[in-house]
Amino acid sequence: MRSVSWLRKLRKYPYVKINPETAQKYGIKHGDWVEVESPHGRIKAVAWLFEGIRKDTVMGQHGWWEGCTELRLPEYPCLDGGVNVNVLYDWNNREKITGDITKNTMVRIKKGTPPEEISPVKEDKMPRYAIYVNVSRCIGCYACIVGCNNWHGEEVARIRIIDRVNGKYPDITRWIFPVMCMQCEDAPCIETCPEEAIRKRDDGIVWIDEDRCIGCGECMDVCPYKAIFLDEVEGKSKKCDFCMERIDKGINPFCVEACPTDALLFGNLDDPEDKISRLIASKKAIALLPDKTKEVSVFYQSFPELNEITDL
Repeated sequence: MRSVSWLRKLRKYPYVKINPETAQKYGIKHGDWVEVESPHGRIKAVAWLFEGIRKDTVMGQHGWWEGCTELRLPEYPCLDGGVNVNVLYDWNNREKITGDITKNTMVRIKKGTPPEEISPVKEDKMPRYAIYVNVSRCIGCYACIVGCNNWHGEEVARIRIIDRVNGKYPDITRWIFPVMCMQCEDAPCIETCPEEAIRKRDDGIVWIDEDRCIGCGECMDVCPYKAIFLDEVEGKSKKCDFCMERIDKGINPFCVEACPTDALLFGNLDDPEDKISRLIASKKAIALLPDKTKEVSVFYQSFPELNEITDL
């Protein structure tokens, strides 16, 4: 994993989660560089103030801190009990700290499946595709993003992970779920593109013709889901297109295949017997931000809190 540059760039900097009250006690602000020290050694990371963590706990994301091996810690967890946290630099001065702190092992990796062995989707004609997100199953592991980047051979992620907490510890509700292009029926990005580089297929998939895209960013500004991203290297806009090259061959989108908890489901909206269609009919699947656009092709497990989301 250590040689895969795009995996490290999913998060440019390592981070540790700290309860806001604990952070206030020590004068730590969101985005500060902090040094976490234990009897085994120390690591440097960005402070992420997070309501969903105990006041006496500091939690670091396990997976890309190579320095953890130098601390002579057990296989996991990366951070031990009884740690000291010291503020180093604020976020605007983050470049003052450099060094390789990417861990080259992962606690758990789901065994991959060769492309030729991946089970195809139904052979029935699917004029309108859809993805359903089971929020209860999503663990925020980023496997969907890693798989997407791997398939497209790019460093720019086409999926975002939303991580939100309602309430204060210990009475909290935490929501983690991916957000990608919703394939809107009335996609505003299509209307605003000055080069007519964004198009819609007959099956409802909205895609970007990169030969025409000039990277102006107009589409990014009007997307209510913030689901279009600029590749600064290529100077092109990128977005999820349901891996249309794969589904044209009868294979599921890569994010669906990559998810270790089966939180993503790919299906056919025009088939009333399809699982996604039945979930929608039973009101167990909803669209995010329904007031922002008309029909979409990405649906989420129905929870009252998700209905109340007004911005992503």
